[in-house]
Amino acid sequence: MKILLLGSSGKMGQAIQSLAPNQGIEIAAQVGSGESIDPISAQGVDCIVDFSVASKFEEHLSWAQKNHLPLVSGVTPQPHLSSDNVKIPVLWDSNMSLGIQILKKTLESFKNLEDQFQFEILDVHHKEKKDAPSGTAKSLETYMAQSLKLKVEPPKSFRGGSVFGEHQVWALGESENLVFQHQALSRDTFAQGALMAVHWLVKQKPGVYSMGDILKP
Repeated sequence: MKILLLGSSGKMGQAIQSLAPNQGIEIAAQVGSGESIDPISAQGVDCIVDFSVASKFEEHLSWAQKNHLPLVSGVTPQPHLSSDNVKIPVLWDSNMSLGIQILKKTLESFKNLEDQFQFEILDVHHKEKKDAPSGTAKSLETYMAQSLKLKVEPPKSFRGGSVFGEHQVWALGESENLVFQHQALSRDTFAQGALMAVHWLVKQKPGVYSMGDILKP
């Protein structure tokens, strides 16, 4: 399996380069910060992995569609995607870890208990992370509010130190509280998820997907 890696000079790009060989994936070509995708040849490429910047997403999507290549993207904030204007398989997610997908499945238990708990989301990241709340925190909020119909407060954020990524969901009741926590111990967890997504996405029909789709039976 060969990929074109966009955002190769960033921290996620470097993690993917480090782990790819062990996942049976070869980096056929790469585009670093400030570089253009235009001169790149699509020959021999099976899939594109994009961890560059959101401002380049439309350009990268257009190139992928022109060359009929599946696209895995983790750029944030979330780009606008619609199945109506996508002619290739596209998987976008703010968090590529399997643990966050399992957390979402666990939260489904509250679907019919919206009047019993108040919900709070907290995200903690390293001091260099620019967006707050994180894309994952926003994704959790949207999922809980729209898919599960729960009343959830806007996410709260803290930036400091070198925390790779930690998200908590609090369910606060009158006489009991529940706390669900996902903690990323390194960027490898996101890189591993992205590489897993590559193997899965190349077998899919055109459409818009997320990491949650990988876990569906």
